[in-house]
Amino acid sequence: MILRHQAVPSGTIGVALGLLLQYLPAQIAMLTLAAAEAVAVGYCATRRELWQARWPGQAVESADA
Repeated sequence: MILRHQAVPSGTIGVALGLLLQYLPAQIAMLTLAAAEAVAVGYCATRRELWQARWPGQAVESADA
């Protein structure tokens, strides 16, 4: 299960890089992917629920407490 969850994003990035390399020089393709990753990380940094991971079996704290 874990391998599948890791392989899907890796495969998607590989396909995107392959398509970019067909139409753009390598340096521009890598800069484009780095910019896309920076946007994704910036978006995830604004999601409060992603700041702290919840482990299986960990009690969920209520917002009223």
